[in-house]
Amino acid sequence: MKQFKRSIVSILIVASAPSLLSSAPPSCFSTCGLMSAEASYMQMPQAQQNPMQEHTQRLGRAINEADGQRTTNPIDALARLEEVLAAELPAFDAESVNATINSYNLYRSFARACFDAGRVADFGGQWEKAIDHYNKSVQIITEAAEKTKVAIKGYSEVYEANVKALQGLLEANDQEIKRLQAKDENDFTDEERESWQKLVLWQNDLKDMTDAIDYFTNYISTADREVEFYSAPSRAEAMQTLIDDQQAQIQGYSAPGVNDSNRTSRFVEAIVANYANYYENFPQHEQKLAHAYRLKVLAPESTTVPVLLAYLNGEIEEAELRRVVRPRPAPRGR
Repeated sequence: MKQFKRSIVSILIVASAPSLLSSAPPSCFSTCGLMSAEASYMQMPQAQQNPMQEHTQRLGRAINEADGQRTTNPIDALARLEEVLAAELPAFDAESVNATINSYNLYRSFARACFDAGRVADFGGQWEKAIDHYNKSVQIITEAAEKTKVAIKGYSEVYEANVKALQGLLEANDQEIKRLQAKDENDFTDEERESWQKLVLWQNDLKDMTDAIDYFTNYISTADREVEFYSAPSRAEAMQTLIDDQQAQIQGYSAPGVNDSNRTSRFVEAIVANYANYYENFPQHEQKLAHAYRLKVLAPESTTVPVLLAYLNGEIEEAELRRVVRPRPAPRGR
């Protein structure tokens, strides 16, 4: 019987593999080293979590906790997110496929935490902080996507070369393969059975590596979409516009006794005093609540804003709010 023309061991190089993604990676990602002619990719025991994976999980827990408090307790929610964001983000590691994917998962979780911190700060009236967090989310996801795409492209090229080599190997042995396929396995000699086992392994490995290439392509596409999501439209620019518009309102507010030293606090008190009419501009309850949190940031010394918040949160009746507010000229606009 003819021998296959070339051993698979001389052409295939197997890269390290990712372990975390939204979809399951191809089976060839769970191996390392060179594949022999006698054995396909062997399943490796699952390794213990590394520091990057643990960091990713800490971020995930904080994100989930803050999400449940965004509208009910934005101050605590923001503090929880900023606590985990204060931890140092390690350098992006692209030394292997596993390291690249673990790094990307960590960076994308960090970007998500920044983004959610922006949302929470936005709702909680801390608009300046929201800008910083939104900008940080774009910076982190962009860096992660760029480094991931460079690394993944390199690994994909290795797999593409392996696929081409395997296809060439199968084509070179085409006649022998057809002869074996036409023969009943029960009639195989020991040597033919060994060759047939090699053929099955080669075909399985070809499929695994083709799947890996598709996986890499989809991963790069996902990274591009995430950059697009965080970058456009510019939430930071929208927040800055709100800040500028509000400052224009404050500077334009005038009433007896108002001067530069008390303009902001008097502006806030005027809104609280005229909350019923002023909040007609905000049809949704969450909009009213978010604006009241902004008033608290503008005038933290105010004694009436906490009462307005208590009323909007359903903790007191409207009559109690009316007892503590003093009539003041209403500011214009929103």
